[in-house]
Amino acid sequence: MLKRVLVLSATVVLMFLAIVALMRMTTTPLAAAQAYVYTSPRDGARLVQPGTTIAIRYAETVDPATVEGQFVVTGSQSGTHDGVVRVADDGRTIIFVPTDEFARGEVVRVQVRDGIESAETTRLSGGEFAFTVAATVAPQPTLFEQIVDGASTPSATPNRAPMTATTDLKTVPADFPPLIVTVPASGTGEGGIFLTNFTVDWQRFSFSDSKSYLLILDNNGEPIFYQRMTPGVPYFDFKKQPNGYLSYNEGNGPGFYVMNEQYEVIDLFSVGNGYPRTDNHDFQMLPNGHAILMIYDRQPVDMSQIVPDGDPDAIVIGLVLQELDTEKNVVFEWRSWDHIPITDTTVDLTTDEVDYVHGNSVDVDHDGNWLISSRYLDEVTKIDRETGEIIWRLGGKQNMFTFQPAGGEPFFDQHDARRIANGNLTLFDNRAADDSTYARAVEYELDEENFIARRVWEYRQDAPGGAVAMGSAQRLANDNTLIGWGTMYPSVTEARIDGTVAFELTFGQYLTPTMTRNSYRAFRDIWEGDPQWPPVLVASQIMSDALQLNYSWNGATNVISYNVYAGETLDDMHLFETTLKDGFETVTVIDTPGADCVYQIEPVDVDGTPMMRSNIVLAPHCIVSQLLMPILVQD
Repeated sequence: MLKRVLVLSATVVLMFLAIVALMRMTTTPLAAAQAYVYTSPRDGARLVQPGTTIAIRYAETVDPATVEGQFVVTGSQSGTHDGVVRVADDGRTIIFVPTDEFARGEVVRVQVRDGIESAETTRLSGGEFAFTVAATVAPQPTLFEQIVDGASTPSATPNRAPMTATTDLKTVPADFPPLIVTVPASGTGEGGIFLTNFTVDWQRFSFSDSKSYLLILDNNGEPIFYQRMTPGVPYFDFKKQPNGYLSYNEGNGPGFYVMNEQYEVIDLFSVGNGYPRTDNHDFQMLPNGHAILMIYDRQPVDMSQIVPDGDPDAIVIGLVLQELDTEKNVVFEWRSWDHIPITDTTVDLTTDEVDYVHGNSVDVDHDGNWLISSRYLDEVTKIDRETGEIIWRLGGKQNMFTFQPAGGEPFFDQHDARRIANGNLTLFDNRAADDSTYARAVEYELDEENFIARRVWEYRQDAPGGAVAMGSAQRLANDNTLIGWGTMYPSVTEARIDGTVAFELTFGQYLTPTMTRNSYRAFRDIWEGDPQWPPVLVASQIMSDALQLNYSWNGATNVISYNVYAGETLDDMHLFETTLKDGFETVTVIDTPGADCVYQIEPVDVDGTPMMRSNIVLAPHCIVSQLLMPILVQD
């Protein structure tokens, strides 16, 4: 009997094991749990905006069908929060958008349940984290405080007399900025020069005298494109993005505007998560359609608890970076508050306002991580785009690198740090200090394993006190470097690798000892524009029997020649001549106009196709009849 029981038991066990084996063959079990690699806000974060969204990122792609109901978000004052859950376009980042803002000063606890699965049906573990919302609102700065880095009045450059310039162009506005080519172009990179102009009155702390333009210039210092902007407002970071569009920032505007090849504004990018202002310093559109923006986060901080003689009512300014996806969800946020102590700054910590970071550029490194230039840390910081953790710090108090050659001068107050094609790092070294004698563009070769920064190239410009504010350094495809000098003379230099100058241009810089013409950055890039406005024609009497026609098509890059039409009246206009395009503005001089009184021009593209015609003008020597009077239109 015992033998039969044992046999039966063994049979049952074998049947059970067979069933288990069959189940393993026919179903996919949930694998081991895996934690998320990133949260926003970070666990323990403070000074968070009430309008923040909440995000987590897993290493694996998630199954969107499993994310609903997995967030429990509770404020210590506001209670449980409902919200919308979204999966970002990377497939790994899950965003919880609260229906209502959080209460100021409260602690928010986030519980992520274990029900989220990966696309491969892996069970992804949840977790808990908490953050604290900022208790009070800090006052926003004036436009001048926001823009000029808290800098003092720049010193005039020795042996550089104040310069003025006028233009012979007849088809641009009367306040078109002076453009002086001080070194003619020779062996430059391809494309036009992108920049903006604005005037700073350092005595009145004002931009009110600015006659600002967006500019794309050729190597003669003439416009390829110009756009007159709102007077008294500075404009920044005008450039071509990788997707072929143009972008720029208006000093008092809501963010960065994007224009197409017709120069039409087609989009606006502003920061999310409840921050009140998008910073003007940098804006990067990425190949995947995402965009990176910067924020200066002003927060009340009791500095007496941090340093002796600190102001208990100080306003401290942190740096926040955001990446927006194609739907403008905040899919990544990095905050200096979470990673960099206030005491790492090089500025005075006892003042009533402490701008302790002052980020001024962000660049995507070749490995996808980010490089940040921070003026008041004297530092370039590399951060992990996946986790937000700091990878290394170059320069400043927490420098991790050895600078070579030995005894070389580290950068400070720098701008515009960029990883270039050869793997090196370039930046604009402002060196803004009373005892400085120059500013420079500089290139470093970085050994990121042994933490060595070797200076391999630089181009200096004499400047007492360095470059007070702004500036850029762009490495071109032909190995030249286009340098924007910000507040300095000249405005733009294109330097060759051997230190010689391929091109130089200035606005004339000094209007008075305390008023400067400036450009925030300068870029060179290839551009093709197709404006939807017509060409402009101006007629002027140059002698009693001679007429001069000046004509241009602002922003058009595909024009090879112009057809000039003339006639005694509108009804008998005929082709007078065809003239090759000559720079921005082409000129036709008519020695004996005869009976012709009305004129119009027609651009012709490189394929020989006629394009949009200009306004019609009346020759000044003609008697204006009531019939012809209506054609005196279109300034």
